[in-house]
Amino acid sequence: MGQFYRIEKVADADGVVELKVGFGVTALHPDILPDAVATLASLGLTGGKLVKINGPASLPVAMALAHGLAHLYSAVAVFVPMESNYVVCISHNPEFVVGRYLPETAS
Repeated sequence: MGQFYRIEKVADADGVVELKVGFGVTALHPDILPDAVATLASLGLTGGKLVKINGPASLPVAMALAHGLAHLYSAVAVFVPMESNYVVCISHNPEFVVGRYLPETAS
């Protein structure tokens, strides 16, 4: 796992997890997607209030990750380099409004 797509948990505190993601060995999506989903599963994430994702992802990979993570976390946010901020993309929690930047306290 993690040969074509890498996912690393870099922070985990108070129900907030941060994941660093990125491509590995050059491949096409028939190889990348199963690898990304398996790598995510191998982390054994238990869920919480927020997951923050930072790093490159194609649209198919981003959707696969979002699907898996939205079942575990009440909100999913993605780092947008051009805006230098995390943006909430999925939320089942009124504390995190879709489209908004994360508050400074959501570490």
